[in-house]
Order: sequence, then C-alpha cells, then structure tokens
Amino acid sequence: MTTLLLFLALTIILAASCDIFNSDDKTTDAHGWKRTSLPSKLKGDWKLNGVHYMSVSSTKTKIDNREWGIITVDQKDDEYRLNLRSSYQYMVAYFRNLTDTTVEKAE
Repeated sequence: MTTLLLFLALTIILAASCDIFNSDDKTTDAHGWKRTSLPSKLKGDWKLNGVHYMSVSSTKTKIDNREWGIITVDQKDDEYRLNLRSSYQYMVAYFRNLTDTTVEKAE
C-alpha cells in the first residue's frame, strides 16, 4: 500500500512538473498562432471604397450584413486570425497591416 501511494505521488509530481515546463507550448499552435485578445484598433466600423463593409465589437462582427460571433482570436507576427460562427456556419477571417484607419482582410 505504501508503495502504491509513493508511486501515485511521484506520478502526480512528474505530471505537474511537465506541465510547468511545457505550459508555454499550449498557447501556440503548430503553425505559430498564439491565442490573444481582440486588438482595440480592429474594433469599430470599417468601409470598403467608401461604403460600410464591416463592424467589429468585443464579441461579434458584422460582415456584409451578416452577424458572426467571435469564438477565438489568434495572432502570428502582425497578422490576426478570427474564428467566427454564425447561426449555421463557421468562417475564419485574417487581418494584417492593422492601423487606425486601414486593414487588409482575407476570408
């Protein structure tokens, strides 16, 4: 019985120490994307050729008059990836070269 308890204690200690040393790897995926929060520069209304195209808030975005909930926001260098969900569809939108007035977008 003592051997079993010692084995379980060592197993728990080993598992905890592995998590401490590898915890940073969990925040970055295999392609280098790291989970982040939505940048404040991206929030607000955006126009394409002078016409309202998109609006972004903390929890949702509206693109081409269709509302999408923001599931996750990831960042890799100067590019942001938003995983979005509507009532029946999923979409990923990529944003880069983000300034206060311009942004490049791809879906």
